[in-house]
Amino acid sequence: MNPDSESKLIEQAQRMKERWNKGDYARFSYYWRDGAKKIADELAFKPNEKVIDIACGNGNLSVEVTLKGAEVTGIDINPNLVEQAKNRAREEGLIINYLEGNGMQIPFPSNYFDAAVSLNGIMFCPKPEVASNELLRVCKPGSRIFIYNWTPTSLFAELIGIFNKYIPIEGSAYNPMVWGTSEFTAELFSGKVKKLECSVKEYPINYPFSIEEVILFYRKYFPRGVDMDNISIDIQNEMNKEFRNMWEKYNKAVDGTVSVFSDYLELKMVK
Repeated sequence: MNPDSESKLIEQAQRMKERWNKGDYARFSYYWRDGAKKIADELAFKPNEKVIDIACGNGNLSVEVTLKGAEVTGIDINPNLVEQAKNRAREEGLIINYLEGNGMQIPFPSNYFDAAVSLNGIMFCPKPEVASNELLRVCKPGSRIFIYNWTPTSLFAELIGIFNKYIPIEGSAYNPMVWGTSEFTAELFSGKVKKLECSVKEYPINYPFSIEEVILFYRKYFPRGVDMDNISIDIQNEMNKEFRNMWEKYNKAVDGTVSVFSDYLELKMVK
C-alpha cells in the first residue's frame, strides 16, 4: 500500500472511531444480545478453533461464539468498546482476546484464522474492497466466514436513513447498507472464495418499555442519537415524529412494550 492510500485509510478510520465513540454502545446493544445468541446457535465450531470477530463492538457475538468452544479474537476500532468487551468477558469468566483494530488493516498475519464472523460490523468500514480483502487475507484456505449485515429495507436501515436525512454525515457518501444485498456481496467476493451463500433472516430486538421510551433510549445511548443535541427543537420534533411512525410500523408487541425484527443478510462463505 502506498503512503497516500495508507494515510487516507488512517484518516477514515479516525473519523469512524470518533463517530462510534459517542453515546453508550454497551448500554445500547444490551437488547441485541438475544439476536447474537440466535445467530451463534446456528453455528458449529470445533474446540479451540481460531475465530476472528471483526468490528466486535462490546462482544455480543464474540461471547456466544466463545461459549461454543472456539478461541475468539475480537477487534474493534473503538478503544472504549474494546474495554467494555474485556470487562464483560471477565465478568462472565470467559477468555477472549480483544484488541483495538481496524477492519481495513487487521493486525494479524496472513492465513492465521480458521474462521471469521462479523455481526453488523464490517459493513461500516468505508472501503468495502479493502475490508473484504483484509478479511480474506487473515483467513486460512478452506476457512469458514459468516457475515451478517442489515439489508437496505430493514428497520435499522430506515433508522439510519432518518438520521442521515436530518443530520447528514459531512463528507461521507458511503452507504453501508449495500453490504446487505446479495448482488453487492456476490460481486465483492467474486472469484475470491470457493463457496458463497446468501439468505435474508430476521434479527429480534425486544425492549421492555414503550415506544416513547425507546425513542429517548436511542437519543441518549445510540452513537448517532447524541447528535440530536446539536439541532433545533423543531427538527428534533420532526425526527421524533418519523421515529415514532417507524417503531409503530414494526412493533409486534401488544402489551405496551416494543418487539421488532430487523432484516439482515446472512453471508456464508468458504475461502
